[in-house]
Amino acid sequence: MFELDNSQKQIQKAAWEFAKGEFDKNRILELEKKSTFPESIWKKATQLGFIGLHFDEACFGGGMGVLEQLLAAEAFCRKDSSCGMALMQSGFASELILRFGRIEQKERYLSLVAQGLGRSGGAFFEPGLGYKISQTKTLAKADKEEWVINGAKTRVVNGMDAAFYLVLCRSVSHVDPEKGLAVILVEKDTPGLRAIDSGRKLGDTMTSMADLVFKDVRVPRKNLVGINGKGLAQVNRFLEEAQILNGGMALGLARGALDRALAYAKQREQFGRKIALFEVLRNKIAKMALKIELARGITYGAAQAFDKEAGKKKVLSPALACMAMEYACQAAEEIADDAIQIHGGYGYMHEAEIEHFYRDAKYLRLHYSNPGSRNKAIASSVIGNVK
Repeated sequence: MFELDNSQKQIQKAAWEFAKGEFDKNRILELEKKSTFPESIWKKATQLGFIGLHFDEACFGGGMGVLEQLLAAEAFCRKDSSCGMALMQSGFASELILRFGRIEQKERYLSLVAQGLGRSGGAFFEPGLGYKISQTKTLAKADKEEWVINGAKTRVVNGMDAAFYLVLCRSVSHVDPEKGLAVILVEKDTPGLRAIDSGRKLGDTMTSMADLVFKDVRVPRKNLVGINGKGLAQVNRFLEEAQILNGGMALGLARGALDRALAYAKQREQFGRKIALFEVLRNKIAKMALKIELARGITYGAAQAFDKEAGKKKVLSPALACMAMEYACQAAEEIADDAIQIHGGYGYMHEAEIEHFYRDAKYLRLHYSNPGSRNKAIASSVIGNVK
């Protein structure tokens, strides 16, 4: 059993109390239905320090680790998956600045996110390339003291609402195309940048997604994040961290689905008995609880390992992050499905909440990377090189 220290337990408790007090069911359902970001709840969450717990204190962060941020994500998504995910993704990709940015970039942009003054977006994927970000075509040319960016990005999280984007660009001519990429920061209102709403998604409806078009977009050379030519490695490092946090959101979602299934089973009667007394349902609930505990162990362990390696400036094996996300997201999807089955026909109704938990679980499992690529990373770490 993974044991949290007293400080971590306090964060977990505080996040849960906040969610219980601020996530009003009727309000959440309306926001989810209209695909509206929970602006006022986000503002309160930033004021209490729940966003950016892993940011430096100098940037209005908590000065803690990924595990502490994961605990807040778990608590929020347990109370409501859609609202919790929207809050936790409000600083999407800002970890690139946290891990690789200069002090001035951290102080300016991480502070915006942590104080609730602006959200961030990550622009990594391109039309027709799927998850093959190493083949990025968006071009950033150096012109005196500026970068001139041309190209297009798709599936940009917070795409319609971000104050700034972290954009993966091809910036260096290199024999190895994977070594010619860079991450460049672009503010939303920069001339030549256009955001096109991707429309409503199946899940995670409170977070906007957009396509970005760059036409002679000029930004200062100082907007380079990290090292020119190392962009792919930096984004892959971020994706490892994001997969762990994704696992935390999935873990909270799974527990929230179980909570609702239990509450319904304890009050619903059939054949003169509460359905929670039927052995077949008790067996199903036992399996749901087991999956949650297994997911918690691997996800907490991955977060703890990441924090230890980050302190030593080492890189975590991507397999561990993949394992955490793959198992937690698979468990969340299966548990949400079981919860709908327990609810019966009522589970398909919007006011039952559980239906958007199921849709959000589907989204989480596909986000950042597909299950096939995660399984490939896990298999490679286990099998090793074969000659």
